[in-house]
Amino acid sequence: SKSYINSRETVEQLLEDEDNWGAIIDVHRDSIPQQNSPWVVDIKGKKAAQILIIIGSDQRKTNSKWEKNLQFAEKISQEAQQRYPGLIRGVRVKPGTYNQDLYSPTILLEIGNENNSLEQAKYGVSLFAEILALVLLEGS
Repeated sequence: SKSYINSRETVEQLLEDEDNWGAIIDVHRDSIPQQNSPWVVDIKGKKAAQILIIIGSDQRKTNSKWEKNLQFAEKISQEAQQRYPGLIRGVRVKPGTYNQDLYSPTILLEIGNENNSLEQAKYGVSLFAEILALVLLEGS
């Protein structure tokens, strides 16, 4: 129940130590009641956990960075769709800030759900990391 409070402290500490990060990513797994099967996609003959990108808006609290974060998430999603169709389940904008008001680009990832195996999650994240590197290098 305190995950975002704790992660906010971590992000604030990171930003005190260094103020120029390529991106800040908060990683979770999705948990939806009555979801009894894993979210997977077959990529190169292996099952990868699908990833949902969450962007916090400024609906409840001021967040001047949310539109830049959304643009970043959409670039990632587009690149992933070209290279690994189905890896990204979507980009969803929600009313919370999810600490994305502290830095840009910042995104929240939901890696599969509680029914995905660790192997599926690791494979999905490794594919995501490849996409992330490409997007960050494009921006340089």
